[in-house]
Amino acid sequence: MDADLEPVYLRILQATHPEDIFGCEDIVLPVDTLLAYLEREYERLRSVVRPEAYANPADREAAAEALTLLERQYEEGRRRIREMTYGIVAFGTAPPTKLTRSFTIGPRRFYVGPKLGEGARSTLYQGFLEENGILLGEVVLKLATTRAANPSMLRERRLLDILHSTDVPQWRHLPYPLERFEAGARLGIAYRKIKGFPLTAVRQHPEHRRGVDQRHMIWMLDRLLSVLGYVHAKGVVHGTLVPEHLVVQPAVHNVCIAGGWGSAVHEPACSGERIAEHFEAFSAPEVRTGGRIGPWSDLYSLGKVMIWLVGGDPVENRIPATVEQDLQAFLLDLVEERVERRPSDAWELFHLQNELKDSLWPRKFLPFNMQ
Repeated sequence: MDADLEPVYLRILQATHPEDIFGCEDIVLPVDTLLAYLEREYERLRSVVRPEAYANPADREAAAEALTLLERQYEEGRRRIREMTYGIVAFGTAPPTKLTRSFTIGPRRFYVGPKLGEGARSTLYQGFLEENGILLGEVVLKLATTRAANPSMLRERRLLDILHSTDVPQWRHLPYPLERFEAGARLGIAYRKIKGFPLTAVRQHPEHRRGVDQRHMIWMLDRLLSVLGYVHAKGVVHGTLVPEHLVVQPAVHNVCIAGGWGSAVHEPACSGERIAEHFEAFSAPEVRTGGRIGPWSDLYSLGKVMIWLVGGDPVENRIPATVEQDLQAFLLDLVEERVERRPSDAWELFHLQNELKDSLWPRKFLPFNMQ
């Protein structure tokens, strides 16, 4: 078989789902962006499996077979992208046949797996998504603990709808709801699974117990300033940026604000909404005392988290001496107690930290170890 054709032919024939061919698993991007990516990959592979490109009859026959399968997987990929299920593939560790609880929403069946964790207002369950009788993979099911917690779930759903109302790259830093459901008069949300490690788990890793290397901290800061710039532009204030709500995806150098959305507020200056909970070491003074909250409140919490992440003391704002002085100053600006002296524009800070980063180190991808 032709040397260029053979690897592509085998890849297509062995594929069981579009992600096997086109890649890009476990990623949430705006629909148009992901469709454009799929189109480019499809055209690249299609140019290899054009039957007319080969003089040998056996190669022409193989190319024709691969082209038919490629087109079928391409159309399936487009459908899955539009329904935001592209990339939910084979994450599960337990087959749904072992699970006794399930519910259906349209063509989708959700199997309810073991409890993953429980908070004051919601419980997380491992879930599995089946669509039109085909098992796609693992999801996360979030359910209000009691009917009294339903308002928190309603708020979370409303604010995430606002944040997903515009196609932006920052989707990759946000949880993505697939469906809404009810169970025993309690409200729930089925989410795409975010594969990664909460910052609390990062600091428990042997390599990071004394603090994460500042060069890793600053790319995490970069991602969070980017998404906060978008979140704040939409009028949303998260309010509870704490380590357990932030999930790092080491392989792709990404950070997601995975939790805490049930406490977030929208346009607090107009709506009068308040942050529902606070955390002594990380919450801004105005959140703890019921003062005027806004984007500056999230930036304060972000600064505290980053100080903690590099091994510092977020209560006393002590930062290890090994951290570059300019970077220390950047973080300390974020945690000013007085609102009027604290930055309030995440986008401006995003650009400033890029300039700072470039002044300190050459651009280089550093693998982040969580093995």
